[in-house]
Parts: sequence; structure tokens; C-alpha cells
Amino acid sequence: MQFNAIAIFFLLSTIARLVFAIPVPDQSVHRPNKLIVYNPSIKPDSIGSTWVAWETSDLPEEEKNGTATLLLGRLENGSENLDVYYPLATNVPLSDGQVTIKVPKHCEPKSNYIIALLGDSGNISNMFSII
Repeated sequence: MQFNAIAIFFLLSTIARLVFAIPVPDQSVHRPNKLIVYNPSIKPDSIGSTWVAWETSDLPEEEKNGTATLLLGRLENGSENLDVYYPLATNVPLSDGQVTIKVPKHCEPKSNYIIALLGDSGNISNMFSII
């Protein structure tokens, strides 16, 4: 009989530990009340340049301190084929409106390249060529 009492005690203490081990969301972390979607117009510069610019005149106040990542992609078969392994730029302030980049050495000459600017949403440029 004493064995059953000890087994029940360990069972109940194990269940109690599991119940109290459930993670509780951190209430101190500030989360926005709404998602701000900003899709600027992206303008790759002329041939031979190494910078990308985007429109900032309509940048919402809530995004003034936002950052973005720029990815190179190719429009093929209905897909953007974004190169997520080699971003062109990361942590770029959206309010800057431009960034200097280097064209990756592994790029093949093609006429269907795009640049995607990813912040809290994404936007792509018109197609352009890398020769």
C-alpha cells in the first residue's frame, strides 16, 4: 500500500511540474496594434551603377525607423526566384531611399532580373538586365 502512495505522489508532482512549465507570453514585449504595409516604387539606376533607390515621400510615420532587406531575383515561370542566400543589402533604413550594392559575381547575363525590397511587406522592381 505504501508503494502505491509513493507512486501517486510522484505522479502528481510530475503533473504539477508539467503544468507550471507551460510558457507564458512575455507581456513586456511591445507589439504593434496593426501591421503597417509600405510598398515603395523601386528604381534600379542606369547601366553600370551599383545603387538602388526607392520612393520615400509616402513613407508612413510608423515606418520612419523601419529597415529592409534587398534581394536579387529573376522572373521565370511565374516565380520571382529570389536569392535569399546572398542578400544585396540587409538592415537598410527605409527612410534612406537608396542603398549602394554590388552585383554578385555568380550572376549570369540575363534580362529578367528584379530587385525585391522586403520590410514588413515586399515589393519588386521592374525587370532589368545584367550584362
